[in-house]
Amino acid sequence: MDVERNALLGNDAQEREAVFTRSCSDKSLPASVRIDFIKKTYGLLTYMLLITFAMACPFVLRPQDTKAFFFARPWILVLTSAVFLCMYAVNFCLITSTLCGDGSFVSSYIKMFKTFPQNYIFLTVISLAFGVMTGFCCMQYKAQSVLLVFLMTASIIVCLSIYAVRTKADFTGHNMYFMGAICGLMMTSMFCMLFPGPFMQKIVAGMGSILFAALIIRDTQMIFGEIDAAGGIRSVEYTIDMYAFAAYQLYLDFINFFLDMLRLLGERN
Repeated sequence: MDVERNALLGNDAQEREAVFTRSCSDKSLPASVRIDFIKKTYGLLTYMLLITFAMACPFVLRPQDTKAFFFARPWILVLTSAVFLCMYAVNFCLITSTLCGDGSFVSSYIKMFKTFPQNYIFLTVISLAFGVMTGFCCMQYKAQSVLLVFLMTASIIVCLSIYAVRTKADFTGHNMYFMGAICGLMMTSMFCMLFPGPFMQKIVAGMGSILFAALIIRDTQMIFGEIDAAGGIRSVEYTIDMYAFAAYQLYLDFINFFLDMLRLLGERN
């Protein structure tokens, strides 16, 4: 098994292999091991989505009462903002460690996702913070519009997931193109902040929807690997101890895809 093989290599080699290569699944592994990994990943993903859904629902169903509740307790908003600031700081440190450092910070970051209960605590806090942020975004739109976009987004995600598992096309080996697309989306978003307008907002939302749809396919393929004999060869697959990180990545794809679809198609109040 991958975990046993990595243990024989020592801690440094184990972290380096898991972080920087996310090695393809060992062909000697029985299919049941990958299936258990998939169940654990999607179970944790469902847990995170339910928390976010529960936090966002009051914003849509009772917007005025919910807004009054949060503004009467400003510490919740401050704490939520602090969580997102920490996320941005961590992402900056990850990029710096990868490009300029020895990767030790990245190794510690990935190790957190493999350690219980730190991984569950982190994912729970992230789900709560995104629930508040998603709720405030949804509150800007009519409830019927939010429900319609949610159902549309859920249907598209199901179709994308089925396609990702069944297709022979490999999306996991094009990370350099995904990185370039993400940088392009970030630059366009900054340009939109300097020159705001509804037309530019629609452009950014459309670009984001396409990008995160592709990321959903890529991350789904990295989770399922070659579990389906009808599928093609995957260049990169998650190791079986990366279930928390895999759930986290797919959660971010789902939430960002929904928010971009809402900005693109939603009807504002």
